[in-house]
Amino acid sequence: TTVSTGISVSEDGRVFTLSPTDDLSENTSYSVEFSELSDAQFNVATIPAHTFSTDRLNEWTGLGATDNWSDAGNWSGGYAAGKSVIIPSNSLGNYPVISSDVEVNNLTIDAGAVLTHNGGVLTVLGEFILKSSVDVNASYINSGAEGVDIVVDGDKVRVEQVINDVYMTYLISSPTKGTTKANFGGYFPLYLYDNTTDTWPAVTSSHQMQAGVGYRMWTDNDIVFFSGEFNTGRVQVPLTYTNGKGYGWNLVGNPYSASIDWTQLNVIENSQNIEDNFWVWMPTQRAYGAYSASTTIPLNIESSIIPSNHAFLVKVVSPEEPAFINFDPAAQVANSRNYLKSAKASATSYVKFAGVSGKVRDEMAVAFIDDASMGLDKYDMEKRFANQNHVLELFTNVGDMQAAINAVPLDGNYEVALGYNAMVAGDFSIEMVKDNTENVSCILVDKSLEIEQVLRPGDRYEFSAAKGKNITRFALKFSKIVTSDRDIERPVADFSCHVLDSEIFVDFDNAHDGVRFQVADVQGRILKQGSILDSSKFSVGAYEQGVYVLTFIDLNGQWYGSQKVVVY
Repeated sequence: TTVSTGISVSEDGRVFTLSPTDDLSENTSYSVEFSELSDAQFNVATIPAHTFSTDRLNEWTGLGATDNWSDAGNWSGGYAAGKSVIIPSNSLGNYPVISSDVEVNNLTIDAGAVLTHNGGVLTVLGEFILKSSVDVNASYINSGAEGVDIVVDGDKVRVEQVINDVYMTYLISSPTKGTTKANFGGYFPLYLYDNTTDTWPAVTSSHQMQAGVGYRMWTDNDIVFFSGEFNTGRVQVPLTYTNGKGYGWNLVGNPYSASIDWTQLNVIENSQNIEDNFWVWMPTQRAYGAYSASTTIPLNIESSIIPSNHAFLVKVVSPEEPAFINFDPAAQVANSRNYLKSAKASATSYVKFAGVSGKVRDEMAVAFIDDASMGLDKYDMEKRFANQNHVLELFTNVGDMQAAINAVPLDGNYEVALGYNAMVAGDFSIEMVKDNTENVSCILVDKSLEIEQVLRPGDRYEFSAAKGKNITRFALKFSKIVTSDRDIERPVADFSCHVLDSEIFVDFDNAHDGVRFQVADVQGRILKQGSILDSSKFSVGAYEQGVYVLTFIDLNGQWYGSQKVVVY
């Protein structure tokens, strides 16, 4: 079948360009034949036929009997070697596994899709693109085993990372060798963390991003990308401890093009001088997420999984011994559809709380472990403060350390001071996020307002606070319950409040003789308190314009109910 084509000649007469006017068929061989070519003196030259074959886009369907790359049933319209391939992310039943030599033209993996490479040589003649979305990255898992290799031009590798908000700071890590600011998709400020000086020096434009090292960046673009050869083998990163400067904090990064599971790195077995914890910056939450391997408790994140292209913090225990972290390709797992992979159930008994400021949340936990000590031990994890406006960060004290996880033995009753860090004054709440216990009750104590409130998952205590850190206002009381039936019930409030001419009125459904009330301002100062007599409707006084918290306490001294009231 012939194809109609136009023809043009370059000004020097040396290049002929054919422009087909008909669409060419994919995966088809074509021949360009010259019947005669002569020069100005009519000397005829013999030109051999030029042949070429068009590309074909093979799409993985996952409908085959296995996940084997060479199973034709997994491909749309069969499979043709040497052609272009796309692996979509439409929740397929299985994703491809390469276990022998494979050659493709262009290879594209959509965000959320996975390609696992366990054997043979993967040759990519054209571009290799790993896509990204706001929720998830594409995954290329190279096992790093002997005989497993990938052949691709590093300049044609493009590992994308979507930036959710260009006005935020990101901590990133490169999955490729040779990535610089020049091939990073443009010129962006890029910084290393120097533990010895506790500073963030900028890198030069020729600096090649190091495998396993974290960087800080921000950008005006909503997507950046990494180029170069993939990091596929083991990576060791030396760590430092500097007294008076960075102490033990080090910024490292996931060196691979897939997620890694912290619990599979065996970091303590490799280096005794590093805590078995990690901290990861959550840009949209403006707070740190953390994971403790000793307690298996995640805070602000879902699990022990660290996505591709992400940097994170680790901490060296002592300056006396050398420290390092070993990254092993065997720890790779597929990137999840969420920021981090779905949570694994923790075997540790713990209660998790969140400081809530608007839509922003920051978590901490108290764990109950029989062999934990009342002082600092391996189960306790330090709080990494973000110190951001509009974030309420919760913590407890373990000795001289401010902790995100405080592990204690629980036998009977235990009280722990609950601290908060607020960079601005405002209205906040403390919420119980999760109760992973079977026989522990929890009461939140507000010592400023003399209020005790039973907390269960989903319960919140609302309050107003001034700017700064405070470790004296709140406490958590834990009690071990002998039976599985919880005998502490939260009363159901049956009142409403309204304001008329700056005066606050309360309406109870029924008379509540003897119930006490307190009115506090945004600083937590008690302005007025008293008792309800025999009336179901009464006034608690007139106040200036502002926000107030009205709280009721029953005859037993337990929290009865509270409500925020605005006087205009």
